[in-house]
Amino acid sequence: MTAYRLEAIGLGAVHVDHIYTVEQILHDGECVVTESASFPGGSGANTIHGLSRLGLKCGFIGAVGNDPDGNLLISDFENAGIDNRYLLVKNEAQTGSVVSLSESSGRRSTYVNPGANNYLDLSDVNLEYLSQAKLVHMSTFFNQNEFALCHEIAERLAPDILFSFSPGSLFAAQGLKKLAPILSRTNALFTNQQDIEKMTQKNYQRATDMCIRSGCEHVVVTLGESRRFQRKGKITLQTYIRDKDHECHMESTVSLRKDIRTVVDTIGAADAFTTGFLFGLMEEKPIEECGLLGDISARFCIGKLGARSGLPDLEALKERFGMHYFTN
Repeated sequence: MTAYRLEAIGLGAVHVDHIYTVEQILHDGECVVTESASFPGGSGANTIHGLSRLGLKCGFIGAVGNDPDGNLLISDFENAGIDNRYLLVKNEAQTGSVVSLSESSGRRSTYVNPGANNYLDLSDVNLEYLSQAKLVHMSTFFNQNEFALCHEIAERLAPDILFSFSPGSLFAAQGLKKLAPILSRTNALFTNQQDIEKMTQKNYQRATDMCIRSGCEHVVVTLGESRRFQRKGKITLQTYIRDKDHECHMESTVSLRKDIRTVVDTIGAADAFTTGFLFGLMEEKPIEECGLLGDISARFCIGKLGARSGLPDLEALKERFGMHYFTN
């Protein structure tokens, strides 16, 4: 049996999220900002933070600028106990940033400045370092050079390493044919309804089947705006999960309690779901239990503003997981 020094390593864009809670997202006009704050972010980085909080030994590969935001991201990894020796400082660029407008219904609008993320290349990635992990989780970048980097990483990873992939909307727009070499190596694909349908030009269920036939072992699709709604003080989230032999739909309804004003901040919820699902997958649980662990993690996440603030520790996750089976 392989002896892993790190259990999970993330690779992807990392940035600072500048979040503005607004009364309404507008196409044109003016409205009031009710709350604003800045937090460390980045899809894969958020997931690795979540896995570290669950007790896994984790590392991360990425790029930041030589500036206060870069220092914030570096120190946030250090404080979480995550190995950041390959979180590289690129002096020629500013740290990446995201401006996100979030309204009370759960809708949000996001604007990305990639910054230093666009300066990471294959020479920055230590393949020997990656090869020590049980799981490598790769998330989206923002330009064509990084798209080629992702291809190279997927191709060079040893076959006994679990590989998970969150392509994001920019990579999904490349289409299934261009993504196929990565998908053929993917043990777990995490996407949303809009992106997987853009990737395949099919509805999400047919699209999921196409990804399975391309070589993905597991596909997790968070369903889009038409299936996430607020009604009578509640928000409902739906997720579709598929492997070669099984499929399941998950529905999760969260009450919007007035004393938790940030409960509908959905920023990072998908990354938190990925955290719980991957934790279950590494524990070799069936997809329904992996999905439940993902749902629990996402519920914790949306209870606090910011992608990482509400992520559960192992004790909290196990307690909520056990409560589900005790009450059902």
